Amino acid sequence: MKPLKSKMALNHREERRKRELTNILFSSPDSRDEVEMALALSKSGCEPYRVASALSWKDFESFISKALEDMGFKVMKCFYTSEPRTQIDILAEKDYVILCIDCKHFSKQYSLSYMARIAKKQIHRANLLRMEVNPRARIVPTIVTLREDYPRNICQVPIVPTSLLPEFASRVTGLEEGIISI
Repeated sequence: MKPLKSKMALNHREERRKRELTNILFSSPDSRDEVEMALALSKSGCEPYRVASALSWKDFESFISKALEDMGFKVMKCFYTSEPRTQIDILAEKDYVILCIDCKHFSKQYSLSYMARIAKKQIHRANLLRMEVNPRARIVPTIVTLREDYPRNICQVPIVPTSLLPEFASRVTGLEEGIISI
């Protein structure tokens, strides 16, 4: 029984250390690169939701971009299509798959009908993007969010919580059943 107790104490100390690191990161006014620090915290085992929720919406987009770069994706932030001019938060390309990402830094739960409207807009953006990128690439409209409580796809658009981004990004091919690919 004693080894279990000391393991529990170790887990408690580790959790306390992670909370302290997170508090230092987001309470220090002279933190110059919060995104890099947030990535480091996430890699050290802090919950991605907790780390990312402390970022601004703009830093959240940078956090997602840098996380995808670390996974081997070529990333472009704030891409604009030509006609009509439409903004896409992040394009991430790897192995002829382009993730057309809309980042949603929601802290509250929105209705499924609202999320469906967002998903349909993302499909529209992906269709506009089709005319401007490699015709062999598969474009996957994607929504990345802080929230864990949405369905995994809405209108065949993947809804990816930050905690599942590495798993999703490592497996997406654009050929999955139930996910739209343009």
